[in-house]
Amino acid sequence: MAAANVADVHSSRGMAKTNSLLRNGQGSFQVAKAALVKSAAAGGLLLIEALLLNKAPDYRLEKPFAITNSLAASAVAATAVRNYRIPRAAPGGLPR
Repeated sequence: MAAANVADVHSSRGMAKTNSLLRNGQGSFQVAKAALVKSAAAGGLLLIEALLLNKAPDYRLEKPFAITNSLAASAVAATAVRNYRIPRAAPGGLPR
């Protein structure tokens, strides 16, 4: 999950974003802000899973959580792949 989030942040550099949590005042992607938001989201998910595993060990939640984590990582990785396929503007303003 962490590798997928790093790839997503890297793939978004230099792009305009509509998500206000991931952009600066000019609408551009802000790496530090995105890394913080993505780390908090992933950490929150893992914290909830750890708490549930400790509170309810008899429910055998390991497999459902592993599936959930795999699906979340896959969705983020798919977003990174999509971002890498979007043409970027060259330094002169023309698409590459």
